[in-house]
Amino acid sequence: MFFTDHGEYLRDLGLIEKWTSGLSDCLVKEPLIVGGGPIPEGVVINDMTEMVDLLPTVFGLCGVPELYPYNGKSLMPLINLVSGYKHKEFAFLEGGFLPRGKTLQHEKIQIVGKATACRDLEWTYVHRLYEMGELFDRKNDPKEGKQKADEPQRSVLHVSMSEHWWQEIS
Repeated sequence: MFFTDHGEYLRDLGLIEKWTSGLSDCLVKEPLIVGGGPIPEGVVINDMTEMVDLLPTVFGLCGVPELYPYNGKSLMPLINLVSGYKHKEFAFLEGGFLPRGKTLQHEKIQIVGKATACRDLEWTYVHRLYEMGELFDRKNDPKEGKQKADEPQRSVLHVSMSEHWWQEIS
Protein backbone atom coordinates (compact mmCIF):
# COMPACT_ATOMS: atom_id res chain seq x y z
CA MET A 1 0.00 0.00 0.00
CA PHE A 2 1.38 3.37 -1.03
CA PHE A 3 -0.19 6.71 -0.12
CA THR A 4 0.65 10.25 0.92
CA ASP A 5 -0.99 12.50 3.48
CA HIS A 6 -1.22 15.55 1.20
CA GLY A 7 -0.11 17.02 -2.09
CA GLU A 8 1.84 20.16 -2.92
CA TYR A 9 1.05 23.18 -5.06
CA LEU A 10 4.12 22.84 -7.32
CA ARG A 11 3.05 26.08 -9.02
CA ASP A 12 -0.62 25.08 -9.21
CA LEU A 13 -2.63 28.29 -8.83
CA GLY A 14 0.73 30.12 -9.03
CA LEU A 15 1.77 28.82 -5.59
CA ILE A 16 4.77 26.77 -4.50
CA GLU A 17 4.08 25.96 -0.86
CA LYS A 18 1.05 24.51 0.91
CA TRP A 19 -0.33 25.99 4.09
CA THR A 20 -2.51 24.47 6.78
CA SER A 21 -5.81 25.94 5.59
CA GLY A 22 -5.27 25.06 1.92
CA LEU A 23 -7.96 22.67 0.64
CA SER A 24 -7.32 22.89 -3.12
CA ASP A 25 -7.73 19.79 -5.29
CA CYS A 26 -3.97 19.48 -5.85
CA LEU A 27 -3.48 19.23 -2.06
CA VAL A 28 -6.25 16.79 -1.22
CA LYS A 29 -6.76 14.49 -4.22
CA GLU A 30 -3.89 12.08 -3.83
CA PRO A 31 -3.10 8.60 -5.12
CA LEU A 32 -3.60 5.43 -3.14
CA ILE A 33 -1.91 2.40 -4.67
CA VAL A 34 -2.84 -1.02 -3.33
CA GLY A 35 -1.38 -4.18 -4.81
CA GLY A 36 -0.21 -7.71 -4.23
CA GLY A 37 -1.83 -11.05 -3.53
CA PRO A 38 -5.30 -11.50 -4.98
CA ILE A 39 -5.81 -7.78 -5.72
CA PRO A 40 -6.69 -7.19 -9.41
CA GLU A 41 -3.94 -5.44 -11.40
CA GLY A 42 -4.29 -2.25 -13.43
CA VAL A 43 -7.63 -1.15 -11.99
CA VAL A 44 -8.19 2.59 -11.46
CA ILE A 45 -10.98 3.62 -9.09
CA ASN A 46 -12.14 7.22 -8.77
CA ASP A 47 -14.58 7.01 -5.85
CA MET A 48 -14.60 9.45 -2.94
CA THR A 49 -12.35 8.16 -0.15
CA GLU A 50 -10.70 9.56 2.96
CA MET A 51 -7.61 8.76 5.02
CA VAL A 52 -9.85 7.37 7.78
CA ASP A 53 -10.77 4.57 5.34
CA LEU A 54 -7.23 3.15 5.46
CA LEU A 55 -7.37 1.43 8.88
CA PRO A 56 -10.47 -0.68 8.15
CA THR A 57 -9.01 -1.42 4.71
CA VAL A 58 -5.71 -2.67 6.14
CA PHE A 59 -7.68 -4.84 8.57
CA GLY A 60 -9.64 -6.24 5.62
CA LEU A 61 -6.50 -6.94 3.60
CA CYS A 62 -4.98 -8.78 6.58
CA GLY A 63 -8.14 -10.68 7.49
CA VAL A 64 -8.33 -8.98 10.89
CA PRO A 65 -11.90 -8.60 12.20
CA GLU A 66 -13.09 -5.10 13.07
CA LEU A 67 -13.97 -5.33 16.75
CA TYR A 68 -14.78 -1.65 17.26
CA PRO A 69 -16.55 0.97 15.14
CA TYR A 70 -14.21 3.21 13.15
CA ASN A 71 -14.79 6.54 11.47
CA GLY A 72 -13.56 5.09 8.20
CA LYS A 73 -15.21 2.71 5.78
CA SER A 74 -13.25 -0.22 4.33
CA LEU A 75 -12.22 0.06 0.68
CA MET A 76 -12.36 -3.73 0.29
CA PRO A 77 -15.58 -3.71 -1.78
CA LEU A 78 -13.86 -1.28 -4.20
CA ILE A 79 -10.65 -3.32 -4.25
CA ASN A 80 -12.63 -6.52 -4.87
CA LEU A 81 -14.58 -4.80 -7.67
CA VAL A 82 -17.99 -5.47 -6.09
CA SER A 83 -20.49 -4.63 -8.84
CA GLY A 84 -22.66 -1.58 -8.16
CA TYR A 85 -20.91 -0.72 -4.89
CA LYS A 86 -20.89 3.02 -4.08
CA HIS A 87 -18.30 3.82 -1.41
CA LYS A 88 -19.12 7.37 -0.28
CA GLU A 89 -21.01 10.25 -1.80
CA PHE A 90 -18.90 12.86 0.01
CA ALA A 91 -15.42 13.34 1.41
CA PHE A 92 -14.82 15.83 4.22
CA LEU A 93 -11.68 17.85 4.93
CA GLU A 94 -10.42 20.30 7.49
CA GLY A 95 -7.37 22.42 8.09
CA GLY A 96 -6.13 25.64 9.64
CA PHE A 97 -6.19 26.81 13.23
CA LEU A 98 -8.70 28.12 15.71
CA PRO A 99 -7.67 31.16 17.79
CA ARG A 100 -7.08 28.96 20.86
CA GLY A 101 -4.52 26.96 18.83
CA LYS A 102 -2.55 30.09 18.00
CA THR A 103 1.21 29.75 18.20
CA LEU A 104 3.98 32.33 18.01
CA GLN A 105 4.67 31.63 14.33
CA HIS A 106 1.01 32.35 13.52
CA GLU A 107 0.54 35.89 14.77
CA LYS A 108 -2.01 36.59 12.00
CA ILE A 109 -4.31 33.65 12.64
CA GLN A 110 -6.84 34.81 10.02
CA ILE A 111 -4.34 33.87 7.29
CA VAL A 112 -4.41 30.22 8.33
CA GLY A 113 -7.80 30.21 10.06
CA LYS A 114 -9.93 27.09 10.39
CA ALA A 115 -11.33 25.78 7.09
CA THR A 116 -13.57 22.81 6.34
CA ALA A 117 -14.72 21.34 3.04
CA CYS A 118 -17.30 18.95 1.65
CA ARG A 119 -16.49 17.36 -1.72
CA ASP A 120 -18.34 15.08 -4.07
CA LEU A 121 -17.36 14.03 -7.59
CA GLU A 122 -18.73 17.27 -9.07
CA TRP A 123 -18.43 20.02 -6.44
CA THR A 124 -16.27 21.30 -3.58
CA TYR A 125 -17.77 23.56 -0.92
CA VAL A 126 -15.27 25.25 1.45
CA HIS A 127 -16.27 27.05 4.64
CA ARG A 128 -13.60 29.36 6.08
CA LEU A 129 -13.68 30.92 9.54
CA TYR A 130 -12.41 34.35 8.45
CA GLU A 131 -13.40 34.51 4.78
CA MET A 132 -16.40 34.00 2.51
CA GLY A 133 -17.38 30.45 1.59
CA GLU A 134 -16.12 28.94 -1.65
CA LEU A 135 -17.87 26.68 -4.15
CA PHE A 136 -16.06 25.05 -7.07
CA ASP A 137 -17.35 23.08 -10.05
CA ARG A 138 -14.85 20.20 -10.08
CA LYS A 139 -16.32 18.66 -13.22
CA ASN A 140 -15.92 21.75 -15.45
CA ASP A 141 -13.11 23.45 -13.51
CA PRO A 142 -10.88 20.63 -12.15
CA LYS A 143 -8.21 23.06 -10.92
CA GLU A 144 -10.86 24.89 -8.89
CA GLY A 145 -9.90 28.29 -10.22
CA LYS A 146 -13.35 29.85 -10.73
CA GLN A 147 -15.37 30.72 -7.65
CA LYS A 148 -19.09 29.84 -7.92
CA ALA A 149 -20.36 30.54 -4.37
CA ASP A 150 -21.68 33.99 -5.25
CA GLU A 151 -23.76 32.77 -8.21
CA PRO A 152 -27.45 32.93 -7.13
CA GLN A 153 -28.34 29.68 -8.92
CA ARG A 154 -25.78 27.85 -6.74
CA SER A 155 -27.25 28.85 -3.36
CA VAL A 156 -29.28 25.63 -3.01
CA LEU A 157 -26.17 23.52 -3.71
CA HIS A 158 -24.16 25.64 -1.27
CA VAL A 159 -26.69 25.06 1.53
CA SER A 160 -27.08 21.36 0.69
CA MET A 161 -23.34 20.68 0.93
CA SER A 162 -23.15 22.62 4.21
CA GLU A 163 -25.94 20.45 5.62
CA HIS A 164 -24.21 17.24 4.47
CA TRP A 165 -21.06 18.37 6.30
CA TRP A 166 -22.92 18.93 9.57
CA GLN A 167 -24.91 15.70 9.33
CA GLU A 168 -21.89 13.54 8.56
CA ILE A 169 -19.50 14.92 11.17
CA SER A 170 -21.87 15.26 14.11
